[in-house]
Amino acid sequence: MGAPSNFILPDGNVQIAFSGGRTSGKMLHDIIQANQPWPADRVKVVFTNTGKERSETLDFVRECEERWGVPIVWLEYRLRWTGAPHDPKNKIFDTGAHSFEVVSYETASRNGEPFEQIIEYFGFLPNRVADFCSHNLKSRTARRYCVASGWKHWTTAIGIRADEPKRILKKQPKERYRVWYPLNEAGDTKHDVSLFWLFQPFDLELLNIDGVTPTGNCDGCFKKSERKRAEFARSEWHHAEWWSAQERKYGGTFDKTTSWDQLHEYISKQGDWLFGDNDALCQRDGGECAPW
Repeated sequence: MGAPSNFILPDGNVQIAFSGGRTSGKMLHDIIQANQPWPADRVKVVFTNTGKERSETLDFVRECEERWGVPIVWLEYRLRWTGAPHDPKNKIFDTGAHSFEVVSYETASRNGEPFEQIIEYFGFLPNRVADFCSHNLKSRTARRYCVASGWKHWTTAIGIRADEPKRILKKQPKERYRVWYPLNEAGDTKHDVSLFWLFQPFDLELLNIDGVTPTGNCDGCFKKSERKRAEFARSEWHHAEWWSAQERKYGGTFDKTTSWDQLHEYISKQGDWLFGDNDALCQRDGGECAPW
């Protein structure tokens, strides 16, 4: 685990990207500990809510804010129509203005409203190839907030560990901000993250397997393996149905192989026995098999 010096804030304005997960939570904690008194005039901790974050994630963000005494800015993407109604068939993309809204734990969307707005703007569903949801709902929303706050240049702290080298940008963005990876620089791995939370008086109330949260923060994310999505559909169809409703509305699928309705129908017919088979729902031939 890294020394406190690895978490000293750089000069100038700093945005700390808090995803609501354990890794970025540890990063936030270590930055707070290494920078007292807290320079609130130039640092903003930002959590961007898509409306499909798990309820445990929202509870965790609020508890971090309350226990650590550092304000967290809760943001949500907003689509502001500036012209005629959007027509996906004619690809009218210039009538919508991307914006944001500052919300709170109490007012945060819990039924996918921000997510629905970005889908409405593009007129089709995001997928592994056209992954426009995370970029627009999270990183771009946070940037718009920083610009609206009067920042011309800043540093963004991102919680990427030392055991995730492929996620590190090879070059700094050619924009008004630079990226800082304090956990990576400190040498922290998923084992360090897991050990850290083991000794804390509170934790994210989602399964922790050696520093990894299998369910993730986004409940039905299409980047998850089919097995994980199937388990989600079986145990929480009242939440998974949102994804199915979007597929029916736009006539497409989030995943190239199976729709949510098909997945739900298959599970309903097969019963629980298929989850005891390691090969069940495993897309080995497509190279997409992920460990449970």
